[in-house]
Amino acid sequence: MRLAHHPNSDLEHFLLVCKLRKQVLSPWVFSVNDGGECKAIIAGRIEENILRPRIGYLKLPGIKVRSLAIIHNGILGELDKEGGAEAFLLELLEMFRRDEVQVVVFSHLKEGHIALWNILSKMNNSMGIRRPNWVNHRALRIKSDPEFLLKRLSSKHRSWLKNREKKLKEMFQEKLRWIWHSNFHDIREICIKMEAVANKTYQRGLGAGFIDNEETRKRLSFFAQKGMLRVMLLEGDEVPISFWYGIVYKNVFHAAATGYLPDVAKYEVGTLTLMKTIEELSKEEVLKLDYGLGDASYKERFSDISWREASFQIFAPTMKGKILRNYIALAETIDLQLRKFAAKTGSLDYIKRTWRNLLRQSRD
Repeated sequence: MRLAHHPNSDLEHFLLVCKLRKQVLSPWVFSVNDGGECKAIIAGRIEENILRPRIGYLKLPGIKVRSLAIIHNGILGELDKEGGAEAFLLELLEMFRRDEVQVVVFSHLKEGHIALWNILSKMNNSMGIRRPNWVNHRALRIKSDPEFLLKRLSSKHRSWLKNREKKLKEMFQEKLRWIWHSNFHDIREICIKMEAVANKTYQRGLGAGFIDNEETRKRLSFFAQKGMLRVMLLEGDEVPISFWYGIVYKNVFHAAATGYLPDVAKYEVGTLTLMKTIEELSKEEVLKLDYGLGDASYKERFSDISWREASFQIFAPTMKGKILRNYIALAETIDLQLRKFAAKTGSLDYIKRTWRNLLRQSRD
């Protein structure tokens, strides 16, 4: 697709996901045309699922809803022109009137979509539009020198990383292998190896990160057949230790998921895996690494591009829509107050570490 700039908005992949996910009732696409030419597209999915708010890592009871989920990076082209944003708003209002959906969900909408933010801010029955909870989305420009990132570090940091890798090799009696996968004959083998690591991470306790299931295998098979899938795998004595995988789309590597065994955390395996991945991407002359959703300290340290994004929801002006909004608002208020209290008492990082350790232990 000419307007697509991200794997999520690739038409074939978009339709594949709609087909694979049982909760998807139908794909949904809104287009802005001028003189017979498509100027912009908004892509989403009409889904029937459970809306389940959180307080910290704690999931609350869910409510069944029918929603329109605007996919991440699903806004393509020049929506801000030709009244596209206003026409989109009118379509949402009409969907609410017909009771087709009870909520519209935007995932990580870029701050740069100014006209869309402005027009949607008129919606009274919404959450997260007027006071967005901005999150930094980070990326790194990749240079032609495979060691460019390593050279940016201080000599002390470089020595520390080399020492960590040396200690890691000693731990596995030199039976340590970094394996870069760019061609795949059978996706099952690499999925099994990544799963062996992912099911030991705290992300698994949250239902996040890499999960080896039918959807994942079919999506990765799709990208592998297109020559877009890349996986960096670290093995020690033929046992998977860490991985980092992503999709190369229009010369940009979109990081998807990473993980490493908790037992090797002290060896800076996460950083080492990132460094090895970037070395290989540089050799392939990939221009940029997009770290994907969510911010983290390592992303901030190893990036030179950033922009702001925020997620929000718009609820139907019906009784159910108002109940949904109030329920989520209550959960978010409690979550915010608890976070403020934890930050004030200096216990926020401790709580996060403790909870993540519990989640890791639950995977053992």
